[in-house]
Amino acid sequence: MFQIKEKVLPLQTVMTNYEVILDDDKMNKKIIEQIDKQGDKQNHKTNIKANMTDWDMRNKPGFKELVKIVNNVLKDVQNLRWPNSDAGKRKLKLETIWGAKYKSGEETAEHDHWPALWSFVYYPNKVEGASGLTFREANVERTIEKGLLLFFSGNIQHSVRPSEFEGYRYCVAGNYHDTN
Repeated sequence: MFQIKEKVLPLQTVMTNYEVILDDDKMNKKIIEQIDKQGDKQNHKTNIKANMTDWDMRNKPGFKELVKIVNNVLKDVQNLRWPNSDAGKRKLKLETIWGAKYKSGEETAEHDHWPALWSFVYYPNKVEGASGLTFREANVERTIEKGLLLFFSGNIQHSVRPSEFEGYRYCVAGNYHDTN
């Protein structure tokens, strides 16, 4: 159903992320509208030094549709990560899902999402010149593509460097925890 690309990044230890490109302009528009509507609920006091929504956006328009997609893709991701293993059948719970709106020069401090088993980020738009997501372990920045849904282990250190661009860089992020 989804075309998932497995990316093995060059490291001293192997870090694998999983990505899918989604094509849903209607959902993207709703997500952006909701992020704009929320404004900055966190007052730049989290690792994200940009406008950030509430921590639980799962029932908001656009986000609700994205959660359904993420839940389905994550099942496939787990089977790719742990083929023929009970580990791939772990029961997971979406603990948090939020949105962010960056303007030129804003950043996210390096952090991880431990104890989340899986974290994800989704980009409903692409802005030329806006920073992607930098993974410290791989010393690599994943550039933004419109519709990019990216999964990675919750213990992976990541950040967004400040950059100069016009417009706004939107993203949605979330965390899944093991319920076993």
